[in-house]
Amino acid sequence: MELETLAGLNPGLDPFGPDDVRAARYARPLRLEGIASLLAAADAVVPFGLEANAYVASSPELEALPAARAFDARFGFIDLQVGWNAGPNSTVNGLEWHKSAEVLVAVEDLALFLGRVEDLER
Repeated sequence: MELETLAGLNPGLDPFGPDDVRAARYARPLRLEGIASLLAAADAVVPFGLEANAYVASSPELEALPAARAFDARFGFIDLQVGWNAGPNSTVNGLEWHKSAEVLVAVEDLALFLGRVEDLER
């Protein structure tokens, strides 16, 4: 879905893409070697045609791949989880909290609602 279409369908929101200057406060695109081979391997692991959304936080098959090491230097060479989320999700009905950075490799378009702890009203 194009950004303009998303904005038109959600008049109360002001969506922007990853290269917009406003995104820099929350995220930044990474260009890492080996991601294409990780995506190709994920294609064999992640089921296609799911009737409901599915989430796997840690996939041993993906974590064992040499391509999963593309993120090591970004995270100080600590053990990382490589998982996946797939399915026909069209509803925002969940929230995640992370105390560290997270890397999302999107195979298809997705919308993220990102914030920082200082954005919360108390």
